Amino acid sequence: MVKAKFLARFMAMALMCMSAAWAGPVAAIAMVTAIHGTGVIDTKSGQLKKLDVLSAPGTITIGDAAKVVVFYLDGAKEYTLSGPGTFEFSAAGLTRSSAGGTLLIKRQDPAYGKTNLLFKVPATQAGVVLMASGTNHNSQGDDDIVSTLNPYFSWKVPPHQGAWQFRIIDVNGKVLDGAMPLRHHAMPSGILAPDQFYQWQVSWIDSDGNRKSEIHRFRTMDARLESLAARLKPGHDAPEAQRTLYGLWLVSEGAHRLGQTYLSDSFTEGAMP
Repeated sequence: MVKAKFLARFMAMALMCMSAAWAGPVAAIAMVTAIHGTGVIDTKSGQLKKLDVLSAPGTITIGDAAKVVVFYLDGAKEYTLSGPGTFEFSAAGLTRSSAGGTLLIKRQDPAYGKTNLLFKVPATQAGVVLMASGTNHNSQGDDDIVSTLNPYFSWKVPPHQGAWQFRIIDVNGKVLDGAMPLRHHAMPSGILAPDQFYQWQVSWIDSDGNRKSEIHRFRTMDARLESLAARLKPGHDAPEAQRTLYGLWLVSEGAHRLGQTYLSDSFTEGAMP
C-alpha cells in the first residue's frame, strides 16, 4: 500500500514537471518602439522602456499626456496608445480596458512581419567598434552586412595621437578606398559590389606612440536586400517608432551597424549614413 501511494505521488509530480516543460517559455508577441512622456507602466515589469519585449497576457497603464507605440509581429500591426488609460494586450492585439485614453491601429509593411524583430538589442564590446551615431553599439564583429549605397563607417578607439587611417580591402588584398578621417568615413556608391566580402581596417597611434590597428570582415547586401532596404527606409522626418522598426529589421537581416544607427536615441539629421 505504501509503495502504491509513493508511486502514485511520484507519477503525479512527474506529470506536473512534464506539463511545465511542454508549456515552455511564454512567447514574445510585441515590442515597444517608442515612448513619449512618463507614467507608462506594465503590470508585469513595472516601468516600460523603449525596446521592451511584451508577452501575453498583460496590462499597460498610461499616465496623462503620455504615449506609447507597440509593434505586433503577427500581422505587422502598430498600436499607438495615448493616456490616461489602461490597455490589455493578448496574442490577438491590444484593447482598451478602462474609460479614457485612445488607441490607434496602423498596419506596417508586410515585410516587417516576416522576420523575427522581437529580440534583445546587442550589447557593446570593448576595443574598436563600429558605432551608431555616437552610441556604443557593436557591429557584432565580423560579417556585418553593409549597403553598397554610400556606406558609412564610424568607430570608437582609445586615446590616440594624430588622425586615423581607414581602408577598405577586397578579398584579393586590393585597397579600394582609403582616408584619414576624424572618426567616421562615408564612401561613395559604386565602389563596393553587391553580395561580396570585404574588410575594413582602422589604424592609429596610441598615447604611448605605438601603432595599433584592427581589421574586420563585412559583406555587402545582395540585390534583393538592397532593394527592400531602400523601399522600407524612413525619411529624416519619420516618427521615432518608424525608425526603430526599420532599425530592428536591419539588425534582424544582419546589417547590425546600420540598424543600430536607426535605433540610436541620439538620432539627428545629418548623422545617418
